[in-house]
Amino acid sequence: MWLLIFGLLILILASFLHSYCAIGTQASPTIRPMVFDSLSGILLQIGWIVLFLIGVGLLFVLNWAYGIIAIILYWFVLPLLITPIMKRYMLPPWDKAKDILEKLGYTKNDYLRGDWWKDLSHKSNFNGR
Repeated sequence: MWLLIFGLLILILASFLHSYCAIGTQASPTIRPMVFDSLSGILLQIGWIVLFLIGVGLLFVLNWAYGIIAIILYWFVLPLLITPIMKRYMLPPWDKAKDILEKLGYTKNDYLRGDWWKDLSHKSNFNGR
């Protein structure tokens, strides 16, 4: 039972770190945390991979079905829950970015859903705005 809880906690930690790295590496240079411009950013990216492997490995040791379920949860469910939390944490608040974002058509309710914060090389060809 403790192995199951420990494995799930490691996966949740890996998911937070993965989301932080995904947003940080895609962000424009003005918003990007400085840690991603150094070796530490690479170590963070390696860290989420190692945590993912350890968490899934623990769950596979416990039961192969738990390992498969953990992989599905990690890639399909946790990003839907954790990425919005990380965006709220990492992106500037509405009050600081309001002048720029209002010109782009964003409001306080939808500015976290857009890709205005991404570097040009990471923006999709289809722009929802």
